[in-house]
Amino acid sequence: MRIALVATILFAAAMIAFAATKVGEASIGSGSDDVSASALVDEDGDGVDDASDLCPSTSSGDPVDENGCSDAQVDADGDGVCNAFAPSAGPSSCTGKDLCPTGTDPNDAVDVNGCSDAQVDADGDGVCNSFAPSAGPSGCTGKDNCPLAPNPGQENSDGDSVGDACDGDDDNDTVLDVVDNCPLTPNPGQQNSDSDAFGDACDTEGPPGNHGGAGGADDCSDGVDNDGDGFIDWADTGCPTPDGDGDGAPDSSDNCPTVSNPDQQDADGDGLGDACDPDAGDGDDPPTDCSESADDCDPPHDGHSPGHGHVVCSDSNQAAQDRLADLKSQGRPVDKAMAATANCGGKNR
Repeated sequence: MRIALVATILFAAAMIAFAATKVGEASIGSGSDDVSASALVDEDGDGVDDASDLCPSTSSGDPVDENGCSDAQVDADGDGVCNAFAPSAGPSSCTGKDLCPTGTDPNDAVDVNGCSDAQVDADGDGVCNSFAPSAGPSGCTGKDNCPLAPNPGQENSDGDSVGDACDGDDDNDTVLDVVDNCPLTPNPGQQNSDSDAFGDACDTEGPPGNHGGAGGADDCSDGVDNDGDGFIDWADTGCPTPDGDGDGAPDSSDNCPTVSNPDQQDADGDGLGDACDPDAGDGDDPPTDCSESADDCDPPHDGHSPGHGHVVCSDSNQAAQDRLADLKSQGRPVDKAMAATANCGGKNR
């Protein structure tokens, strides 16, 4: 009897334990369902659960694509070219890989790499900035030696890394261009023998008031061989032929070098222009500036005595004589007309 009672008690205990086990399993299963349900969340509220959202921090209200990415998250500058590491294309479906992802003006056109002209060629001279990642829609080329100063020719007189347009010392002689008397020719000593506006290193003979292969203001009358070619002042080919009367006819061929006569008229064909020929008619009459009396004329230059058919110079033509002497002292050629003027025309009485 006692044995049967013990057996009954053990069986009841086993049943109670079994029932408890089943209750525990049921509880655990219910808890798992709660955990799964709590994992389905959308923190940025874009309609894509966090587990699938490739752009989990979308600004409130921004449209997104199926991956939860807005345009601003994949194309920061809004130029239609995706950011370099964009995980999706956004609702506007950007393409490519943006090499200029920031600073693009929304009104500027861009190339396939997302770069505008302003981003790759800041001064707009057609030469790319030094580290431009692309060529822009206008297709810049090269590497700009003055990226902020337009210089399409890329001139660089001293051959350094900085172009003339932005180089404060173009000839690299340590003298700044603003005070350099030869800004494109090295001359650290700034020698200037004739004290004009140009240093000896870049000073050449030339007409007054001109330069750049043509000399300074006094290069043709300063007595200095400024270009070192062995010829001084008017003897230099860089200087124009003298024209003392300013009529456009060089003194060397002017039939009236001291009297303006642009037309060079010579009615009697004696080599002396009408404007300065005292006998501009048929050549038969004596000049009016030499006296009929031999005693009033200077001694003749040709060995003939006065009054024997030869006219000599009078004091009234002293200016012409002085001009003739100047030209001879400079080694300049003197033609017949010039000599005739100084000698009162050289007419027979």
